[in-house]
Amino acid sequence: MALAKKLTRGALMITKKVLASLYVVTSVCASLAWGENDATANYVAEYKRVSGAYSDIMKSIENAKNGDEWDEKFHKLQGFMSNPGLDRNSGVALCAHLKSLDHHQLEYVENIIDSEITAISLKSCRAELLTRISYASRFRKASFDLDSDIARIRPIAFEERVVDEKLNVLSNQGFKDKEVMLTFDDGPTKNVTTNILNALKKAGVKGAFFSTGRMALANSEMAKRIVAEGHILGSHSYFHTLMMGRQVNRGKMSYDYFMSEFVGGHMAVYSAAKFIDPFFRFPNGCSNQNMARNVAELGLKNFRWSVDSFDWQFQVSKNPDYEKRRQDILKSFVTQLRASNNKGIVLMHDIFKQSGEALPLILNYLSDNGFKVVLLKPAHRQVTPNQEFPLVTQAYDYINSRGMKLSQVRPATNADGDPVSPEGYKSPVDFFHMFPQLTYQQHAINPAAADCEYR
Repeated sequence: MALAKKLTRGALMITKKVLASLYVVTSVCASLAWGENDATANYVAEYKRVSGAYSDIMKSIENAKNGDEWDEKFHKLQGFMSNPGLDRNSGVALCAHLKSLDHHQLEYVENIIDSEITAISLKSCRAELLTRISYASRFRKASFDLDSDIARIRPIAFEERVVDEKLNVLSNQGFKDKEVMLTFDDGPTKNVTTNILNALKKAGVKGAFFSTGRMALANSEMAKRIVAEGHILGSHSYFHTLMMGRQVNRGKMSYDYFMSEFVGGHMAVYSAAKFIDPFFRFPNGCSNQNMARNVAELGLKNFRWSVDSFDWQFQVSKNPDYEKRRQDILKSFVTQLRASNNKGIVLMHDIFKQSGEALPLILNYLSDNGFKVVLLKPAHRQVTPNQEFPLVTQAYDYINSRGMKLSQVRPATNADGDPVSPEGYKSPVDFFHMFPQLTYQQHAINPAAADCEYR
């Protein structure tokens, strides 16, 4: 029986590879039939380029030495899959490569495939890829059923607490023993954010979601659901450009670029959800003195974390055993929680399948061990049309008075749709006229700056 299973599995793998190759060959033959020799050569070259680029990015993700390096490579993968190239064959070539992957590798990028950011690049194959992933999920239902896991989540003590208005930076101040706040970065996404929201609801608790502008616009209904169910919705930049404090200090990023990421991201999240809390989290938590002060001058709290779950480390493609993967994330979470004296702000992500899978275990751990989940919220919070958003109001006043578009506030993109280089970037927006309350202290550029001033 074991041998039969191995032979069947091997046959399926061979069939998958053959079909993927046939997909490429069929495209080539079709071109030859029409006498399009040049087009055929171009397609083959583009397939090799796209396939190689995708494989290189995935290898860099798997070999990432730390969270910052992994973060950079994963967001590069998002950008590449949404814009694989300008050639008319780029999207088809990317589809051909994705079809050659096994279901574990596809599951790792499921949320990118299912996002609006790849609606154009993967239009010829998205439905087929998602169907493959869905079938794979059905076959493992017997051993793992996330819906059933969520149904077994036990209630947790919960309290909403108003943020001290005197604090500009939030980490673990005011948290008592066995009090935690749950936060989720980089989304929203259709499937993972849905599972997380369902799990939090079953536990009777709420969390905070720090969304990037690009992902919020691509999943606006999910952003609205976050707010509708009583969770905090803050911003996390627009493109999630990494290590911005260090890059500005080194002269590798203009201050205009940072402001475009910061303000453009906040405005995009507001545009998607028609609401936003005055909370901001720097990508990687990396800022400098000017950045941190400007965030405070615009009335936003700078949200950090003290408990990193390291959920990003347990990739589906590298950890195909579902139960072991979830247990590993739980162990990592417990280790980091104890290192933070069993209290503080927890960092997770709502873009990874494994994060949603592990959350029921984490919530039951908190329930069984007497923890309380705390939700820090701004004073005078009202999810109504009468709620005031100072940053948003000022930005719209500036844009409307000059006949500009909201898209001009965020970082510009090149012909491929990727953000332009941050070095020397000049925004069409004068942010210090948009927000007269901002101050700026000129500091000498330090090309050798090795780390962030605030983290």
